[in-house]
Amino acid sequence: MRININETELKERIELNFNRLSNDKYYMIDEVFPPADYDWYGDKEGRALLAFVSHYKMSGRKIPCMEEMMALMPEKINSKGYIGEIFDDIIHEQQLSGHSWLLRGLCEYYEAFDDNRALEHINNVVENLYLPLLGKINTYPVDREASKVGDVSGESLGNINGWVLSSDVGCAFMSIDGLSHAYEVTKNDKVKELLDEMIEIYLSIDKLKLRVQTHCTLTSARGMMRMYSVTQDKKYLDGAKTIFDLYVNNEVTLASLF
Repeated sequence: MRININETELKERIELNFNRLSNDKYYMIDEVFPPADYDWYGDKEGRALLAFVSHYKMSGRKIPCMEEMMALMPEKINSKGYIGEIFDDIIHEQQLSGHSWLLRGLCEYYEAFDDNRALEHINNVVENLYLPLLGKINTYPVDREASKVGDVSGESLGNINGWVLSSDVGCAFMSIDGLSHAYEVTKNDKVKELLDEMIEIYLSIDKLKLRVQTHCTLTSARGMMRMYSVTQDKKYLDGAKTIFDLYVNNEVTLASLF
């Protein structure tokens, strides 16, 4: 179905969006960085920054909190340059998922403003949070109790085989999206190597059995599409098609979990 929006209505919607992002307490600097005990590290911050930059690209108007966020970011990251705890011997699934959104926001900001602060944050997140996962993604546990999978709002389930898993099953692979954008910006071959590992594992997971959410499946497919756009390697397009076909052919099952 095609939706027709006239120019006046579009301007009204853009103005409403600007007012919401500028005045809603949820998007103000005092709340845009969540409390330290919120363990979707980087998630809210990344989504907010992505929203701010997306609005700027659409309208040319800056949401005030966008620049406030960038100025405050050095105080909010840990000594390794990312958000949340530093886990030396375990992999925190929700931390990976949240930082996909942070990478997306930072990459959009860098592309819009050519700001080296954003590029430094991107490189720190990639080098210190994600690249240590090389060769370890295939340890992701896929055997879960039926009662421990597919919750609409994910929560940490505790340490299982070196992973702090989420009930939002597979949300670690949301990172395919953020990392694909980081690769587009940096052309870091190690990022591509990690992406290839993540995509191979994620495509092999039985998403119906584990009740993986639509949000994660389609977001990861977007990352594969971006990799295809950047590299023209058809394997990424084929991967995205596989996920899309799964969604289309099992629409009720997958969509009902989102």
